[in-house]
Amino acid sequence: MDRQVFENLSEKTGFQMDILEKVYRLTELLKEVVETELRRELVLKGGTAINFVYFDVPRLSVDIDLDYIGSVRKKKMLKDRAALEETLERIFRTLDYTAKKDRTYALQRYNLLYENSAENQDRIQTEINFLKRTTILEPVEKKLEHFFDFEDFKVFTLQVEELFGRKLKALVKRTTARDLYDIYHLLETDIPYDERILRKCFIFSYCLDEDPRNGNSNVLDELTSEDVRRSLIPTFRKGEWVELKEMKKKVNPMLEKFLSFSEEEKDFIENLFEEKKYRPKDLFEKIKFNKSIKDHPGIKWRLEKI
Repeated sequence: MDRQVFENLSEKTGFQMDILEKVYRLTELLKEVVETELRRELVLKGGTAINFVYFDVPRLSVDIDLDYIGSVRKKKMLKDRAALEETLERIFRTLDYTAKKDRTYALQRYNLLYENSAENQDRIQTEINFLKRTTILEPVEKKLEHFFDFEDFKVFTLQVEELFGRKLKALVKRTTARDLYDIYHLLETDIPYDERILRKCFIFSYCLDEDPRNGNSNVLDELTSEDVRRSLIPTFRKGEWVELKEMKKKVNPMLEKFLSFSEEEKDFIENLFEEKKYRPKDLFEKIKFNKSIKDHPGIKWRLEKI
């Protein structure tokens, strides 16, 4: 697409032109991926899933974050991973990207380099997690919203409670303005969700990284208006703004509530981190969860590190 197309689209939507081009490329890439045999083995998560699937694009997100969920079994994952890499790299070549690969056991990250419509070098990033090989709740297939001249298409993604449970955990762990905004926007909209299930997904997701009893509900104090201006506002439509004070006021009560654990939650956490006993039923009592989490590779890895 030439520069004029993105100029017109920027004028129509209010979003910055270069970021719109990134989103165009991200959308094009996702469409190619879901048209392959990989569509059921990869689930979309993070800011792109939140803002392009569950929200009506209140802000732009320019990375693709995926989890491989083809199998919890290591042998099958490794076999699938080789085929997955081959398919993805073929797509990258077809779309004329120069792919720079960064590979660990848990993560596969691609920096996809290209020359944009202004003839400047730019990139988009795609990351696939191979340790979170199962989801807490069954994945769902949903339409991805976009502004471009593509046919509508659907992606597999996380249910709203798991998606935002992970996002809330990310907010506590890395504390970015974008994470804060996504949780704030959830609380400001009428998207239906079960708070109890979201809470359990938050705790479980936290346990994959570390003991949630170490979580600090005061982390939002670290964020400044400069963080909002620098990293969040450029993803908004022109002229739009959100006050940091208002976001903190809305989200802080949820953080404080979710980091104050019930006796049952304390038992689950203590059994996991002190006794090395993993009992997901204790956490997800009366919640229909994915039974494969009893073999969650991320929890097994965490137990080895305790």
